[in-house]
Amino acid sequence: MRRLNVTGLCVIRLRHKRGWTQTQLAEKLQRLGCDITPQILANIEVGRTPVIDGQILFFARVFEVDVAELFPEQWRVGSQMKGLAENCPTRRPRRSRFED
Repeated sequence: MRRLNVTGLCVIRLRHKRGWTQTQLAEKLQRLGCDITPQILANIEVGRTPVIDGQILFFARVFEVDVAELFPEQWRVGSQMKGLAENCPTRRPRRSRFED
């Protein structure tokens, strides 16, 4: 199965580091205003569910880390992201109907 996110493994690592269960983490996120259930969290952690940008911000808040900490180490230089263009597929720009 192809992973649909790269942050799930970092979420697991940060959650385990704090000794939280998935239910505890989901409850903490809900108190911050994130609409997430333990089932959604489990699917994020195993890579079955993509992570949306708002969830990344909530994860950073609940774990009290920089957003970069939620991405694999090989993507980071300190707290900055590197190689984002190479690691994140994008759609090709749409060609204008007026182009040759």
